[in-house]
Amino acid sequence: MALIFCDSYDNYTDPLQKWSSNLNGAVLVTSPVRTGAQSLYVQPNTFGPIRAFSYLSTVIVGTAFFPNGLYLPTRAFKFMDLAGGGYDYQIMIAIGDDLSVGVYRNSPGQDTLIGSSAPNVCLSMGWNYIEAKVTVAAGPTGSVVVRVNGVVVVNLSNVQTQGYNQGLFINGVQLLGVAYSGSFHDDTYICDTTPPNGDFLGAVRIYAEVPFADTATDQWTPSVAGPHFPLVNTIPPNIAEYVESNTPGQVDEYLHAITGIPPASEVLAVQHSLLASVNTAGTQVIASSLNEITGTVNTAPSVTPNMALQPYDVDPATGAAWVLAEIPTRRIGPVVTA
Repeated sequence: MALIFCDSYDNYTDPLQKWSSNLNGAVLVTSPVRTGAQSLYVQPNTFGPIRAFSYLSTVIVGTAFFPNGLYLPTRAFKFMDLAGGGYDYQIMIAIGDDLSVGVYRNSPGQDTLIGSSAPNVCLSMGWNYIEAKVTVAAGPTGSVVVRVNGVVVVNLSNVQTQGYNQGLFINGVQLLGVAYSGSFHDDTYICDTTPPNGDFLGAVRIYAEVPFADTATDQWTPSVAGPHFPLVNTIPPNIAEYVESNTPGQVDEYLHAITGIPPASEVLAVQHSLLASVNTAGTQVIASSLNEITGTVNTAPSVTPNMALQPYDVDPATGAAWVLAEIPTRRIGPVVTA
């Protein structure tokens, strides 16, 4: 895996359908936006959502960040250790009152600044695409690189990156905002260091696309007789309409549009998002299917609708980089795996 997670914030209404937790109630809003129809608003005096993942020593995060003002400093996102059941962090990225970018380490009772950029590399009332790569290591052997709009502004090596009383890993990312006015995020990604997307992706734009046609591999049962794709392509999702299956091996694949994506775009990765639930708690498992090739992520849906997410760094049909014009020809949908 290289791409761990990405979010355009454009195709759903509840952050808990895609993020691991949303303790303080970040919400999706229609303004301001950088790409698409929605962004994430981290409300005043709250923390944003957390996305958990497997233990890693190096993690890369990128997010379009609209501070909506400045406040002592303006926290953008954290690299976290969630193993102890708490919400402590290793490294935090923030914007200073001089519009520099600061790198902070979790220390007893405080945030310790371990490095910063030159002033005026960010906007206080506009979108800044901030990326950070953090390596957690024992003692003063860690590293942090931060980029703003594709330009390296902080490059720290041989520094202490392990937060106070934390392990030697990162297994979560939390989005943050300004205490008194809230902040906005859009076009967010998380990667590890595995090729082909094992480094900074750049100031990416993330687009949400939905099915526009059925295919010959539709095997699930629609809630309403007729075409399947209109039951699964509404934004926001309409959970009163659905397709269903209890049979392992059955797939239900559709063709997806690319109408919102500029034609000259390079596609670095695709994430298939499947909003799914079960009507009674059980052991059913689903996965993504592309041209009848089952993805690597198996998900057991709960009775609460949540998104099963499958990142694809390359096109499974070819084993090569994605080609934008070929995406509408791929059959993509859910498969029952158990």
